[in-house]
Amino acid sequence: MAFVRTAGALGAAVSLPSVRTYSSVISALPGLLGWYTAHPIYAETSGGKVKKWNSRIPGLPAFVETASGGGPVLTPNAAGSRYGMAFTSADATQMTWGGTFPLPKHTKVVIADIATPPATRYLLGSAQGGTDGRHNFRTDPTIVAVQIDAAPEGALISRPAVYNEPALYVAAWNGDSDEASLVVNANAVTSVMAGAEVTKTDVYLGGANGLPSASNTPNMTVFDVLIFDRDLVTEGSTAGALARIAEYAATVYGAAT
Repeated sequence: MAFVRTAGALGAAVSLPSVRTYSSVISALPGLLGWYTAHPIYAETSGGKVKKWNSRIPGLPAFVETASGGGPVLTPNAAGSRYGMAFTSADATQMTWGGTFPLPKHTKVVIADIATPPATRYLLGSAQGGTDGRHNFRTDPTIVAVQIDAAPEGALISRPAVYNEPALYVAAWNGDSDEASLVVNANAVTSVMAGAEVTKTDVYLGGANGLPSASNTPNMTVFDVLIFDRDLVTEGSTAGALARIAEYAATVYGAAT
């Protein structure tokens, strides 16, 4: 499967023998730093909220509630019979990743059903505003966007939004080639941002800083989150990994990849 460096299709997904193979296939993908699936066996709850979301691969870092009592609600039958993590703007739901964010390359993958936001909200973020070194993955009323660094080196790239249904969202950065990439289902784009850098190592799910607020969090149900220490979009040796994730999103959650 090949990716173009301008807007284009994701390409044909890689067929897998059965749904049962996904756990072993995705767990073995190179560079995987954490895989988080909404399910009771991975969720530690308190007062009806998820305070800790453990990786389905033992020994890898967890997502934890950023503020006490501010985690998502584990919801059954969120996509067919599948569970989801419900984040709400009103509750300022936010979680913080406990791992060491990879530099200079990374890929962040989220499979989620996001409600159309009334203004900018953050799917996965590191720093709000015009902050140097940021790597924000954001949702706007009509677009999904990736923000890398701050101007003049940094920039924003976007794709038309897919909301109110399960979808695959991918943000990648390659510090060796200064390339930022964004995938929304099968719609991919890559842009060169000469001189831009990613230096922020915090990762917030449902926010762009460690201060939860209604203006940060989108209303969304998150099914899976995956974090990699490499660029799965532009590097040919890892492109097949993204195809397998797309197949998983389509087969398990019905994402139109």
